[in-house]
Amino acid sequence: MAVSGYATPAGPGAEAPLSLIGEQTASSLLANVVRVYRRHVGVMLVCSVLPVLPFLLLMEMLEGSAWALLPMAGYLVGLFLGSGALTVAVSDICLGNRPTLRRAFVRITSGGRWHQLLTTGLLLTLGFYLGLGLLAPASPLNEHLIKVIVYAASFGVLTPMMGITMVLLYYDQRARREAYDVRELAEDLMR
Repeated sequence: MAVSGYATPAGPGAEAPLSLIGEQTASSLLANVVRVYRRHVGVMLVCSVLPVLPFLLLMEMLEGSAWALLPMAGYLVGLFLGSGALTVAVSDICLGNRPTLRRAFVRITSGGRWHQLLTTGLLLTLGFYLGLGLLAPASPLNEHLIKVIVYAASFGVLTPMMGITMVLLYYDQRARREAYDVRELAEDLMR
């Protein structure tokens, strides 16, 4: 039985993809955004926060310096990477596939080796700054870390919600404007 445009899953952890990619009312769209986010909160948070967090730390550390523009450029690239990964993950959910971080990031980087280097670099940078903050508890670094953590937490909640909404609206518009049958649209998207 469908509830607010989101059919009951067939089994534990299973999605009902066809109800996510068809026409939706405003209330069913909002309900589906919240449901998708709640069911996949870990993937959504990491997709949106991981690519930007090291650059947020660097921007905070270099605030007021002429070098602060460098991490800003990295932050903008991270935003694009995170948005792309989030779009892939939400599309996977809509098509009934289990979203994974590996697939989301590999898909947007075309599977090249540079995604491994980027991921390793991001994790090392994050580890370095978190390690510095833990080793020097009375330093101003902790103030920077607290700011970045608060920003990243709010960013991690709001960004996936916007990304999920955009993907579901995209599928809704394709179903409406191209007069797609839901099954036909799902087949077209899986190609």
